[in-house]
Amino acid sequence: MFDLKIFSQDIGKFQNQKDFSKYLESYFMDLESYFLDLNVSDLNKIKFDFEELLYDLLDYKLVTNNNSEIINAFLILLSEQLEQANLIGAIKIIFEYLPESAVKYRLKASTLYLKINDLTTQYHNSFHNILELILESESHNGYRYRTVSSILNYYLTAMSQFTRVNNSNLAYSFKNLFLNNKLKYDILNDTLIADIIDKVTVSNYLNIIDSINTQISANKINTGSCTIDKDIFDISIELSNYSKKLYTINQVNFTKIKQVSFDYIKSIGDPSELHIRLNQGITIIDDEQLLYKYMVSYGAMHKAKLYESFETIIGNLNNIKINIIDWGCGQALATLLLLEYIKEHSLQIDIENITLIEPSKLALSRGLLHIDVTKQQNHKVKAINKDLDCIKQSDIEFNNNNIVLHLFSNILDVEFFKLDSIFLEKISKNIQSDNYFICVSPNINAKRNGRLDIFYKYFDENFNTELISTKDTNIGQHKRYEKVFEVKYITQEEVVEVRKEIKDYHVDIYVKLAKYATILEPTLSTQRLKENIEIDPDYVIFKIRKVAEIITSKIFMNNGGEDESRVSQNDKIRYLSFEKKILSRKAQSHLHTIRTIGNIGTHDHIENPAKMLKDDAYFLSTALILLIENLQENNII
Repeated sequence: MFDLKIFSQDIGKFQNQKDFSKYLESYFMDLESYFLDLNVSDLNKIKFDFEELLYDLLDYKLVTNNNSEIINAFLILLSEQLEQANLIGAIKIIFEYLPESAVKYRLKASTLYLKINDLTTQYHNSFHNILELILESESHNGYRYRTVSSILNYYLTAMSQFTRVNNSNLAYSFKNLFLNNKLKYDILNDTLIADIIDKVTVSNYLNIIDSINTQISANKINTGSCTIDKDIFDISIELSNYSKKLYTINQVNFTKIKQVSFDYIKSIGDPSELHIRLNQGITIIDDEQLLYKYMVSYGAMHKAKLYESFETIIGNLNNIKINIIDWGCGQALATLLLLEYIKEHSLQIDIENITLIEPSKLALSRGLLHIDVTKQQNHKVKAINKDLDCIKQSDIEFNNNNIVLHLFSNILDVEFFKLDSIFLEKISKNIQSDNYFICVSPNINAKRNGRLDIFYKYFDENFNTELISTKDTNIGQHKRYEKVFEVKYITQEEVVEVRKEIKDYHVDIYVKLAKYATILEPTLSTQRLKENIEIDPDYVIFKIRKVAEIITSKIFMNNGGEDESRVSQNDKIRYLSFEKKILSRKAQSHLHTIRTIGNIGTHDHIENPAKMLKDDAYFLSTALILLIENLQENNII
């Protein structure tokens, strides 16, 4: 649980941006959830704490014009709160340190109306500049609900000042500015904007502003609330004129399916309001026309990005039986494209189970249709009509040990579900075989990319994980941010084999580790290890793993490695072992032991995990001692 007071106190403890970045990485999931859950009323109570936090960050030089990606992600989160809180001084300061992002345009707009000299003219005269800046934020993939909130903030700020001076004429003429420009700015036809503009007047402003703020807060993306949770057997394959067309297409494929949508959208004149209602592709679709528009607008992007991702792992899956989970699948485009890719490349991949997860019943039904018309074999297909926050661990279980391929196409970066430990453990506790993850989203900004980084980092820190591909380059006109990785399942037989390597080594671990205090501290002290090894072995295992990672990172950076925060522990070990030929086989073995036994997945499926954790805490202490001894013998540390 995130605590703003503790977070603010911790700021003063960091000596540099690197330490602050690592701290943010460990906190970011909770931090994002906390910020997104704040409503207007709660924000107003603590807004000056946010302002003070910004000044502390600058005083301690933890924010500069050359920040890490995770610090930039944090600045975007913080600036969104400052915008809502109308803190003009803080807004002007943070603006100078922000990376290119949607919120930067909204902040610039807010500086035009939050501090004015003449309320009789400036709110009116800045109208077009303000609207165009706010709308420009959407071209940088800003969320529609934030655009709406920013426009309403501008309107209500002006109305509050007109109320203060009791000038109904100014309020009336300002209201007419919005009403008379609906043709020029289609956003002004938004139902929430139209409703609030219609009912707020100078005479009632003070009486209704609290309810208005509640209404605006309710327009935010829901995170962590389970709002759509249907029976998984409630969804059937779409039967419609669309389905009839698809079933009559000879040698149906993605291009031909997309053409059907294109023809339909063309036939109705491609109304601009459909694009607006898609809300950058994140709307939960409740209108069939939006299904067609989504396919036309985003289908090519999905194909371009996914085909390149498939290339990185598909060779590992040939001639193998697998299960697929398509997360936030929409119309099942990721699965549809995978089936087509397999057919085009004449691969022999036996897909036994396909699980589709999607909150839109319409999209899910169409997704079932897409799979049905393109399948090359019979699959067991399960359609789950739920928000991702509603998913239960049992929903994504399989009654086999097939490799599992997870498809996250344009979903992990979206804020409408909580990317927290609860969600992550639903996935990780189901790992009973090797799992592959394709995670690809548009490269929007550091905050949204950070969600993919955090997702990968969870598995990299807790499981035997190999990063297969990471990309942030565009494909033609399509922006891309990608993580493709494998989580390797560790069997108990493998764990037993690893333990054999050092089981006969006997040593007083406390005496030995005390000798290496300068290497271990402050991450792990011998006293803390001694106090916790029996009562909290999980803590000791975690700390030992962290020490091993820190040691590896230092060696990596001292030997030509770059950007160590973005390189996995596995890749650092490979680099030092095979490219630099620095690590001996024994050192590699000890690092492998710590990584293997220290992974949380190792203890998920045993009969007595508490005893096993305790044994492994002692075991890993010995492995750490042997690692340090070997590195010192070879003058590496």
